[in-house]
Amino acid sequence: MKKEIAFSVSLVLIAVVSRLITHQWNFTMMGAVAVIAGFLISNRPLALATVLSSLLISDYFIQFHNTMITVYLGYTLMALIGIFMASNKFSRMVAVSFIGSVTFFVVSNLGVWFEGQLYPQTFAGLINCFEMAVPFFRNEMISTMLLAPVLYYSLSAVAKQVNAEQSA
Repeated sequence: MKKEIAFSVSLVLIAVVSRLITHQWNFTMMGAVAVIAGFLISNRPLALATVLSSLLISDYFIQFHNTMITVYLGYTLMALIGIFMASNKFSRMVAVSFIGSVTFFVVSNLGVWFEGQLYPQTFAGLINCFEMAVPFFRNEMISTMLLAPVLYYSLSAVAKQVNAEQSA
């Protein structure tokens, strides 16, 4: 459990810092953190708390907004996909990153459209909402698919090193 708490704290710090520093729109560690929390933290409530606390802490500084419920839901679903598809296989991690990114895109943009401030609540408004979100989706998907494996293997290497030092 101590290792999982250490992973959780590390992931929260990584996610918060990546959201607070200057970055391309939606090119952060947040998607990767959601996926990896699901992969590495077997305590499901802790995995979900990791994702939600990352969002709450960073949004405290960034600013809360009208569609944050769907953003939080999208990242929570990414973590759940990570939980249910957890594996140490690289191909599985890439698949979860892709599926999670698509899920986040659909859920978060349905929230933007449903809120009704930016797009009319018509089928044309829904299509326009998704069209306008493609650049954000591209950045979110690329960052998640690139950074999830980096984060996973980095944290795994640190855990192996710590375990080796403790057993020596």
